[in-house]
Amino acid sequence: MDFAIIETGGKQYKFVPNTEVVVEKLSNTVGEKVVFDKVLMIVDGEDVKLGDPYLKNTTLEAEVLSQDKTKKIHVLRFRAKSRTRRHYGHRQQVTKVSIKTSKQSVNTDKKKAVAKSAQKIKSVKKVSKTAKKSVAQKSTTKAK
Repeated sequence: MDFAIIETGGKQYKFVPNTEVVVEKLSNTVGEKVVFDKVLMIVDGEDVKLGDPYLKNTTLEAEVLSQDKTKKIHVLRFRAKSRTRRHYGHRQQVTKVSIKTSKQSVNTDKKKAVAKSAQKIKSVKKVSKTAKKSVAQKSTTKAK
């Protein structure tokens, strides 16, 4: 996998294997594994898989490295000629994660359905062969 685009916290992030990405705060603790199931796109060389909107049966597994806060943002409100000043500050909480693996699980029910349909086709072919033989035998007995 070259990279993947996932959605978490209402935002989209580009994940490259074995790199660290800072995302919106997750409730997991440091060292825990996180599974991202909202995968929008996976690029693997020339192979590009796009979701509609998400790829089905595809997940990305990551490990939580740290829970941090971003740099403080200062907001000043100032109204002229009224001696009104107001100062606000905010530090956004974020989680640093590292992507480990991507998994694509194939629905086993579909595999079973395909196998059953293949067996039905084989049984129909066998029946048609025996039917041809019986028709041929009947025509030879009528000819005698």
